[in-house]
Amino acid sequence: MDVRQLRMFISVAEEGSIHAGARRLLIAQPAVSSALRKLEREVGGSLMVRSPKGIELTAAGVALLAEGRNIVEQIDKMSHSVRELATRERQTLRVGLICGTVAAADLTIPILQEFSRRHPHVDLAITDLTLAEQFDAVLDDAVDVAIVRPPCTDERIETTPLFAEPRVLCCSKDHPLANGTDVEFADVFDEPMIELVNAPESWRSYWMLDDLRVGPPSSKFKDSAVTLSQLHMSLTLEQVTMPAASSAWRMSLQSPPLSTIDVPPMAPSQVAVAYRQDQNKAHASAFTRCARDVSEALIGLVPGATLLPT
Repeated sequence: MDVRQLRMFISVAEEGSIHAGARRLLIAQPAVSSALRKLEREVGGSLMVRSPKGIELTAAGVALLAEGRNIVEQIDKMSHSVRELATRERQTLRVGLICGTVAAADLTIPILQEFSRRHPHVDLAITDLTLAEQFDAVLDDAVDVAIVRPPCTDERIETTPLFAEPRVLCCSKDHPLANGTDVEFADVFDEPMIELVNAPESWRSYWMLDDLRVGPPSSKFKDSAVTLSQLHMSLTLEQVTMPAASSAWRMSLQSPPLSTIDVPPMAPSQVAVAYRQDQNKAHASAFTRCARDVSEALIGLVPGATLLPT
């Protein structure tokens, strides 16, 4: 029996269901179920009775809950005291977020909150990164770790994928293709787009849909942008089209002047954690683990998103 198992048992007992207990701990439900089964094998008996409505504790479960709470409370007090002594000087982790809270969509804030809960001695210094500088900020040591939107082809940057979400094609409501039916990519390729200036060529090419074009890369531009605000303005004022992650549309771009074009599905937009390979990885690795845990536990908060393998 270990403390992690006790925490899972206590959380499930207090929440009244394995699903709710797993969500509270930001741990995948199968992992919690497996830990509880192992705990029951170790104590040699049933701790709870499972039903579609939740769980009820057995007599052994009630006893373990009371003792377990005391044990966990004492361990937490000890950990807090030791941590206070070991971290008299607070540390700072510089976190870059591409387009602010849109970086990891609905999971951006939960990731930051969970990291702060796990590492109370580490202060987070948040930097909004533009579309063009998300990878440069990592390479130039402007941030220690960043939530980015691949593709990233620079071998000096370590990336850990979190999840993928759909992309949508945006335009103004008075664009000739707006609200059209049976629109194909061939119709879109002749339309001007928004130039993503100063971004890496592979990243720019991905958002210009060059992988779907039969002919040469897009060369028709009516405006340029490096922020979502600039994208919004260009889409509103110019007759242009532009792909965007569905969360960017929901959280930033969607507004009365704008619309989306119903086209065949595009390759999804990926979300990843990035840091420079040659830097001290302790806090970056801890942040990455936290981001993965939150993504696995709360992926349902991001419409249409799917977890990516590490």
